[in-house]
Amino acid sequence: MGSIFVDCVVEKDTINPPPTLDFPSRNRPAMQGIGNRLLDRTSGRWRTQRRGPTASNKTRARANGTKGTDEERVAFAQSAFCRWLEQQGVAWTDQKDRSGDPSVYISSFRRDDKQGTRGLAAGKRCHVGEVILTVPGTCCFPPAQRLQATSLPEKTHWGCRFAVALLQEMELAERGRFWDYLQILPEEVLIPPDFSWDVLQQIQYLPGYDQISTYQHLVSSWYKKLQDVLPAETSMGQWRWANAVCHSRTFKLGQERTMIPLVDLINHSFLLQNVDWRQGSNGQIEIIALHEIEEHQQLYLSYGEKGSDHYFVFYGFVPDRNSFEDVVLFECVEDAVAWYMENFACGLSRELQEVARADGLLAAKGLDGCDGGGESADRLLATISGEVDARMLGAFESLHTSTQGPSALECLYTRCQELLSSLSTTLDEDVQTLMGRDLDAEMRVVLQYRASKKHLLSSLQDLLQHEMRVGFDTL
Repeated sequence: MGSIFVDCVVEKDTINPPPTLDFPSRNRPAMQGIGNRLLDRTSGRWRTQRRGPTASNKTRARANGTKGTDEERVAFAQSAFCRWLEQQGVAWTDQKDRSGDPSVYISSFRRDDKQGTRGLAAGKRCHVGEVILTVPGTCCFPPAQRLQATSLPEKTHWGCRFAVALLQEMELAERGRFWDYLQILPEEVLIPPDFSWDVLQQIQYLPGYDQISTYQHLVSSWYKKLQDVLPAETSMGQWRWANAVCHSRTFKLGQERTMIPLVDLINHSFLLQNVDWRQGSNGQIEIIALHEIEEHQQLYLSYGEKGSDHYFVFYGFVPDRNSFEDVVLFECVEDAVAWYMENFACGLSRELQEVARADGLLAAKGLDGCDGGGESADRLLATISGEVDARMLGAFESLHTSTQGPSALECLYTRCQELLSSLSTTLDEDVQTLMGRDLDAEMRVVLQYRASKKHLLSSLQDLLQHEMRVGFDTL
C-alpha cells in the first residue's frame, strides 16, 4: 500500500479564472496548518506554541529535518497527521491498483488573487468510478459516544453541541485521540460573522446581514448558557472559532454532522467537481472519481445545493456560477401585498382596498406549500433560473384583477429595480472594484456576495422584460 505524502511546494492553480462577473470560487478560507497549540486567553484564539530549545525538541527537530520555523512546524504537523491517518486505517489506493501509488496528497494552491489554500490533489491518474480514498467511520470526529456523554440542555443548537465537543478534545491536548488531526485545523476561520463592523456595513443586501446577526446572536447566547460544560476559561474568541470550524468542515451522516479527516481538505466547486463521497455499508466514507482525473490535478467536491447566502455566512466564500443562487424579494406574503397596495392601489377607496388586500392574501394562501417551514420558508424568493415564489405571483395576479393595476410580471420588474436602486453601488462598480488587487480577504468576499445578488436581480429584470415583450407581441 502507498502512503499519503505532503507536497510543500506552492503550485499555480490555473483552473480558477481571475475575478470577473462570474465571481470565481473562493474555495475555503485561507487555512494555515499549525504545529503545537496553546489556548491564548488574551486574544481568544489558538496560537502556535513557541517552545524553548529543550533537548527533546532539538532531537525531534533534527530527526525531522526542521529548525522550528513556521513552515517547518506546519510540515511536521502534516506529517504527524498523515501517520495518524495510517494508524486509523485510512486507505488511499484502489484495491485493484497494484502499483501502490497514492491516490491523493495534501498540496497548496495559489489562486490568482495571490492567496493560498490547502487542498487535496490526485497522486496518480484516477478513472471514473474509482474509489480513491476510504476513511473509516471510527476516525470521524466527534465520536457518537462523546456527544452522548456530554450533558447539554435539550434544545442545544447542533453547532454549539459540536463546538463543545471540539473544545473539550482540544483541552486534552496530546492525551486526546484526535490531537494529530486537530493540529492541522485552521488557526483562523474567516467567515462573515467574525468580520469587522466596518466591513459588515458594506454588505448592502439586508437579508444577508440579518442572517449574520442571527448567527452572532445564537453563538453569543449559547456561550453564556454552556459555561458549565465548556473547558475552564474558554474565551468568546475560542468559542467563535469552534463554531466556525463546525459549520465549515462538517458533513451530514444520517441525522448527525461529523468532521471527516482528510476529506474535509477537499475544496468546493460546482463547475470543477470531479469527486463525490458516499457512506459505505460498514460506515466507512469513500471518495469516488466522477471523471478521469489527471495526476496532480486538484480534487473538488460540491458542498451542497445551496444559495450563496449559505456559503457566504458559514464558509466565507461565494461560489462561482451558482445555479442555486436566490434573492429575497419580500420577507413574507403580507409584505408583498402591502407593497403592492402602497404603490399601485392608494387611489382606491378604503373599502375596495380592504377587499383587494383580502383577495390577494387568500390567493397566496391557496398556493402556500410551506406551512411550518419556519422563517426562511416565509420569504418570497426568486432564483437565478428565473423561478419565483408561486405565492407572490398568485397574490400579484389577484391584486391586478381586483385593482386593474400592473400585471404580476410588471410588479416583479418594478420590485427588482427598486431593490437595485436601494443599494449604494452598482454591479458595474462592484466588478471594477473586484478587479483591484489591493482588497483584503474580508472586503473581497463581501463584494463578491453583494455583486452576486445584483447580478441575479439584473438578470431577472432582463428575463422579465423579455417575457413582457413576448406577451405584448402575442396580443
